[in-house]
Amino acid sequence: MSVDDNLFPPYELLKEELAERGWDAARFAQESGLNLSLADSILNGAPISELAAAAIGRALGTGPELWLNLQHMHKLDLARKEPAKFD
Repeated sequence: MSVDDNLFPPYELLKEELAERGWDAARFAQESGLNLSLADSILNGAPISELAAAAIGRALGTGPELWLNLQHMHKLDLARKEPAKFD
């Protein structure tokens, strides 16, 4: 098994966590302080910024590091799968 076999986009874990809590996107937005459009975008795969990670971490009691690390590892995984292109 390679390292990236266990990597997944952060929104997958976020969706699972919200489902366990019984939260929909509107409740997630309300609890995190994110606007509904941004919350919905994140749940559909938009990258998680540092500010969004802080809001998510506060709302879920995880801290922002979890979400930033997942986002970073996912981006590295995608980069590994693409051929390098340098101008």
